[in-house]
Amino acid sequence: MLATIVLALLTWVLAWATIRLARASSQPQVTATIQPNLWSMVHCDLIVENSGNAPAYDILVGIDPEPKQADEGGENEVPLKNISVLRPGQKMKSFLSDTEGIVDQEFKVEVSWKRHPRSRKAEMITYTYRLPKGVTRLGAWSPEIQTAESLKRLREDWQLVARGQRELKLDGYDSGDREKESQQIEQLRSRRQEDRATYKNST
Repeated sequence: MLATIVLALLTWVLAWATIRLARASSQPQVTATIQPNLWSMVHCDLIVENSGNAPAYDILVGIDPEPKQADEGGENEVPLKNISVLRPGQKMKSFLSDTEGIVDQEFKVEVSWKRHPRSRKAEMITYTYRLPKGVTRLGAWSPEIQTAESLKRLREDWQLVARGQRELKLDGYDSGDREKESQQIEQLRSRRQEDRATYKNST
């Protein structure tokens, strides 16, 4: 009787732990970070990403103090403050501000989201974020940027050729070159045959 009770209790504990593990591994996890722009180190982007394993709904992002955007209109509105849905692994990014006004400054970031669009309960995470000084870049940050930069240089070089400011060097290969190559191959073949005959006579 006692063994049956203990076995039932252990089974219930195991089932509860399995349910909690399943819930933990199938929930969204949204974060908001400030990162240097891939194209320009003097500008920063706000990146909101769902790194969890389930969609996140009704995402609200708050940053205190709010960074001032360096746009022509002079607006101070932080982008991506309200996002309807983010799929697992999906991220959204938008220009935030110049790096000079953000680097080494501490921000309080508050992100909230829901597991279901009709849910009344919202998950929330609060943390402090600081973009460190001395962030440098060596070369391109991604293969896409490296490819784009290579295509840009190729287009600029071709424009110089089209304007006549740079000459092209062309190495041609015609029938005369093919005939000369055939003669060289034939001479090499005859020389090898002579070497083989000389070796046989000497042995």
